[in-house]
Amino acid sequence: MLSQKEIKRILAMAPSLKAKVMLSLAYGCRMRAGEVVRLKDGNIDSDQENIRIVQSKGRKDLNVMLPSDVLGLLRAWWTERPTGQDKDVPAPERVLFRHCLTGDGCIAEKGLSRQAFLDTATVAVVS
Repeated sequence: MLSQKEIKRILAMAPSLKAKVMLSLAYGCRMRAGEVVRLKDGNIDSDQENIRIVQSKGRKDLNVMLPSDVLGLLRAWWTERPTGQDKDVPAPERVLFRHCLTGDGCIAEKGLSRQAFLDTATVAVVS
C-alpha cells in the first residue's frame, strides 16, 4: 500500500488533469484500470455519489462510492475533455477517456522509494 503522503505526491505530479482524474478514480474509488478507461457519463450518479461499474471482475455489475473531491475532478475533466467524438452519441453513452491505454501504465514518481504502477487489478506497489 502507498501512504497518503505518497498518493498526494503522485497526484500532485500528474502530467495532466486527465491523468490526475484517472489516478484518482483508480485509487479513490478502487477501480481497475480497465474499469476507469471504459467509464461513461451514464455510469456516474453525482446525486447519489456513486459510480456504476458495468461488467466488472467476474462480469458482475457493481456500485462504488464516489468521493466528493473525485467528483469535483470529474466535473473539471468533463468541461476540459475533447468533445469531437461526442457527435451523434447520446449523453449517457459518452466516454470520459478516449484513446486511453489499458494495462500496465507506469506512474513512477521521482523521490519515491518504490515504483507505483496502475495495473489491470488496482494501484499496486512494486518494491
